[in-house]
Amino acid sequence: MKNRDKILDILTSEKGFVSGEDMSCTLGVSRAAISKNIKQLREEGYQIHAVTNKGYQLEAEPKYMSERQFKHELDAYGFTYVQIDDTVDSTNLEARRRSYEIQGNGCFLASEQVAGRGRRGREWTSPKDQGCYMSLLLHPEIMPANAAMITLIAGVALAETLRELYQVDAWIKWPNDVVVGGKKIAGILTEMNAEVDCVNYLVVGIGLNVGQKAFPEELQNIATYLEEAMDKNVMSFRRFEYVQTLVSKFIPYVEKFNRTHNLAFIKASYEKMCVNIQREVVVEGQSSFTGMGRGITEQGALEVINDQGECITVTSGEASVRGIYGYV
Repeated sequence: MKNRDKILDILTSEKGFVSGEDMSCTLGVSRAAISKNIKQLREEGYQIHAVTNKGYQLEAEPKYMSERQFKHELDAYGFTYVQIDDTVDSTNLEARRRSYEIQGNGCFLASEQVAGRGRRGREWTSPKDQGCYMSLLLHPEIMPANAAMITLIAGVALAETLRELYQVDAWIKWPNDVVVGGKKIAGILTEMNAEVDCVNYLVVGIGLNVGQKAFPEELQNIATYLEEAMDKNVMSFRRFEYVQTLVSKFIPYVEKFNRTHNLAFIKASYEKMCVNIQREVVVEGQSSFTGMGRGITEQGALEVINDQGECITVTSGEASVRGIYGYV
């Protein structure tokens, strides 16, 4: 790790001032080197306050970080490509278009999507600067039949990120939503390109409602947004902090999944945060029935106990939950 990054880590972790002398001793470099790196960080947009005899304090990160800065920070997680657009049709579509040009992982971000998509081809409303619209391009060493489990892994990483950074009571609704207060705050769409016996690439799209206060009529009682739900004592949403934290949780989970090829390692965490568990659910698909959610399998299917006491394994379809999305 470069001295610039080490200094940034120190300033980020400390709430108050950090003396240049202390950083010099900690890092084993000269005071001049500390000053030089502080200057570089300021040029990149970091607001760093300096007071004689007190040291340095990080007051704010850049509102918008460059692709180069993002790539630099995500390099440890295998990201060789970062693309940030003002407006795209869909970050998932853009990731798929660029997929064959990229070696390693890719991160695609946009301030606005004009053709954002959700599960089953549904529209994902993506107004400009009111959400975080992101797609991660991955090349996992898994069989195509196992790709759907990546969505559940992303759900755990996302719920953990929202809880950690913003102190929100985030829950997972099987298989691909994150909810707060019974309303949807984020959705996950995983798409793949595969051969019979291997996955060429996966694109994991994650859309988060950040400041969107107005929703289409059909979503007004179903959707919510982060700024309404987050703890008022928490600093405002910062896209880079969110992306970095999410990636730092998600990629290690994916790497473990590449080795295990099942969800045993994350099953307990998922079930602890899943609103479908120990709640009445209505399953709609090839067959419809009502039951009580019991848990998930190591392959990511939802287990539901029907009215006859039988355990039904649900691999696809909708699983509405009483008290969620207006279902009563």
